[in-house]
Amino acid sequence: MGRSTQEDKIFLNLAGEFAVASELNRRHILASVTYGASKAADIFALSERMQRVVRVEVKTTDKKQWPLGKNIKRSPPLVDVFWVLVYLPPPNQPPKFFVFSAQEIHDIWQKDTHEYERRYKDKHGHKYEGRGVPNIKRNERVEPYEGRWDKIKTRLGK
Repeated sequence: MGRSTQEDKIFLNLAGEFAVASELNRRHILASVTYGASKAADIFALSERMQRVVRVEVKTTDKKQWPLGKNIKRSPPLVDVFWVLVYLPPPNQPPKFFVFSAQEIHDIWQKDTHEYERRYKDKHGHKYEGRGVPNIKRNERVEPYEGRWDKIKTRLGK
């Protein structure tokens, strides 16, 4: 299969955002997808009386890893931000949702990054100097976070 076009990526991301909003609403969490090129969040999730709001960053893939973008590097991670990684397999198969607090995903990304840099140095004899795109692979570190919507519910006081 060839490279994804920009249009393919846009549709994949939109599908992931709407799938996450749908799952949150199914759980009686009011969730709204946001629009725009420089938005503050992909989704805002609100408590019933709108006393609490959390931001939800959604990253969607149909491959073996999720590109995370530069927001993952924020340190310390924000308390009222959650990340949902969506794996969208081919149509007619259900999506998988992996729910992280900002701290959890930041810690996993850092651990993966340090391991990659160590392997790179062992192989090439010098420190990795590239910038690369921050990402997380679908692996055993991510699996325990599947379906962990309770984190968002708890933060919203449900």
